[in-house]
Amino acid sequence: TTSKGEWVEIENSVGRTLKKNFGNFPPCKPIIVAGEKISSEAIKMLNLNSCFGVKDGKILVVKEDK
Repeated sequence: TTSKGEWVEIENSVGRTLKKNFGNFPPCKPIIVAGEKISSEAIKMLNLNSCFGVKDGKILVVKEDK
């Protein structure tokens, strides 16, 4: 998407809209793709020892207007 993003702690990302795909590797398939809402189930599937789209325990989400 063309909207701005912000990195948020994984535990604070549930219900937010994902800006950058994230998932486990192998097999390098996203658990959620950009534009989808993040669910607690998806976070539980994430293996922080071997994942992509996560940086320092944070996930890139669409920035919310305040």
